[in-house]
Order: sequence, then C-alpha cells, then structure tokens
Amino acid sequence: MAELDPQALEKRTAELMSLGIRNFDALHVASAECAGAQIMGSCDDQLLATATRNRDRIKARVVGVVELAREVLR
Repeated sequence: MAELDPQALEKRTAELMSLGIRNFDALHVASAECAGAQIMGSCDDQLLATATRNRDRIKARVVGVVELAREVLR
C-alpha cells in the first residue's frame, strides 16, 4: 500500500471542508480518497447528507454503514 502524501491530504481536506464537511469528517473522507477507496461507510447523518449533496465532487462514495453492509453481504 502506498504512503499517503501529507500535502495532498491536507489540500483535499481543505477542499472538502469548503463543501461544508466538518474538519475530522473531511479528513476521514480525504484519507479514504487518497488511499484509493471507492466507498466509505459512516453512521454520521450530517456527513452522509453533506456527502450526498456533493457526491459529484467527492471521489469515494460515502454511504451509511447499514447500506454498506447490505452491499457487502449480498
């Protein structure tokens, strides 16, 4: 697994925060994106709503953990 570039992570975190995603949530989403994740699970309703509104600008799909479990377990 490739090491994450701290500068790229910091830049992407700031971009996500400008979309209305809170600081640590933005860091988590940016980390998932920089790691190449296609999907990220969360139980944070505010993050899920903000990510859904901005889905065209977020590289990793952010979904609820129940939805993620359903997808994985089918």
